[in-house]
Amino acid sequence: MSVYESIIKAESDILRNAWVKPASPGAAVRLPWPQDKLQDPNQFFDPLWDLARKFAGPICYTRSTNNNLDYGGWFNYFFAEAKPSATGNADIGRMLGRILSLMFDLKVVGAGRTAKLTFAEDFPLSLASSFYGLLERKPRAIPRAILGYLFEIGFEEATTTQAGDYFAENLALKSNMPDGVAIRSSKGEFVFGYRGDTRDLPTIIKQGARCRAELDFWRKNCGVDQAWHPWNSGDEKWKKMWFRKGSKDNDYFTMNSLAKEFHISCAYPMFRSYEIDQRLRGPVSGWGADLRALLGPKKVKVVTVRNKKKGGKLEEVLSDETRVFACAIASGSLAAETFKLAQYPESAVRNVNLEDMLAWIRVRRYHRPPDGPDDHYDSTRVDPSMTIKVIAWGWVRTEDETRASLGCTQSGIKAIGAKLQNLVGKMFDISHTTYYQSTTYDVDSVGPVTPPTVTPTSGVQKPVRLSTR
Repeated sequence: MSVYESIIKAESDILRNAWVKPASPGAAVRLPWPQDKLQDPNQFFDPLWDLARKFAGPICYTRSTNNNLDYGGWFNYFFAEAKPSATGNADIGRMLGRILSLMFDLKVVGAGRTAKLTFAEDFPLSLASSFYGLLERKPRAIPRAILGYLFEIGFEEATTTQAGDYFAENLALKSNMPDGVAIRSSKGEFVFGYRGDTRDLPTIIKQGARCRAELDFWRKNCGVDQAWHPWNSGDEKWKKMWFRKGSKDNDYFTMNSLAKEFHISCAYPMFRSYEIDQRLRGPVSGWGADLRALLGPKKVKVVTVRNKKKGGKLEEVLSDETRVFACAIASGSLAAETFKLAQYPESAVRNVNLEDMLAWIRVRRYHRPPDGPDDHYDSTRVDPSMTIKVIAWGWVRTEDETRASLGCTQSGIKAIGAKLQNLVGKMFDISHTTYYQSTTYDVDSVGPVTPPTVTPTSGVQKPVRLSTR
């Protein structure tokens, strides 16, 4: 048992004893169920894990994003990757139940032999006041142990290979467009990859594509330097590259994902409505004006398009834009072996420097809604997940600077430009891993949206309580 597990077990046993033992001789126990049931710790913690196991969304309520994560945001991120480890492993599931008992308010439903422990409110759950006290007074104890344990079972250090062994030596564009000229470096010193980025171009030119963990301001804004965060230990875990075991994918913050082909990279960054606000559930057609107003600051629009797979039926969909960057990566760079985890056609490197970024391709994305009214938009959970239209492209630096960095001829740089121009106006569907030549939506005839007149009750605001930084 790890140090983190020992701390969690000891504290959760204290909590359980406070629930099931009389406060004084002759006093009644707090739980309305038989004494023999109280003696079994499985009956206390397992129901909590079972509830969390069945819930698909974020467990903890938070208004933070990947740019200003608080404790609840980190918990959601680590917990999501730890959950799959509990499949078929009752000990891990019970440990997750112990964690939940320490973080959130509880109540009992039923009586007698049907009584069971549950959460005091519906998901997503607000942190209990007692846990906020721990964050402020003893952040290195239970709060750090919880995140440390979840990280231990939900993540693993990335395995790597040389970039030249995976990425292509030419611009790997799909065969549905003219591609008669193979563009290669004169000495085979670099290979090509693609990455999506929603930041504005001036910011990208200023910062390049360093992984967020290396940005001092990001680590400060996201609490990595706080006592409760397991990455600020002596081994400085934020300096390594990590895989998410549950998702079998790259960590968001310690590396930069790179796709082998342009089309798949259009799915990145992934679109998830709960990263905007956890109340954004179900298709946008059911959202009131208050929920739709949350989209504007994130540059997400509601538009009307025709669904070609439903006989041209008009549908409201969410639309946003991103840029895909064609990048030249040194062949000897370390590249993550993400492609071995789940056959995703992608890898990752620690950083992408500005001089490595050759050209940007702006694409507009039309997102397919979730299947159920309680599901969030999540581009990893529907297939295909979006329709893409290529809008424009341009050099990140000047054409001459790009040609010089590639070491190619004038005719060579013109051939690259022609191939990128060939993309403009192309439309296709993609999922997290797959490219489709056909499209779900007719995005050449996008129409306006009539503002909703009724606000659904699902938009009730929960109180916002962010943890101390």
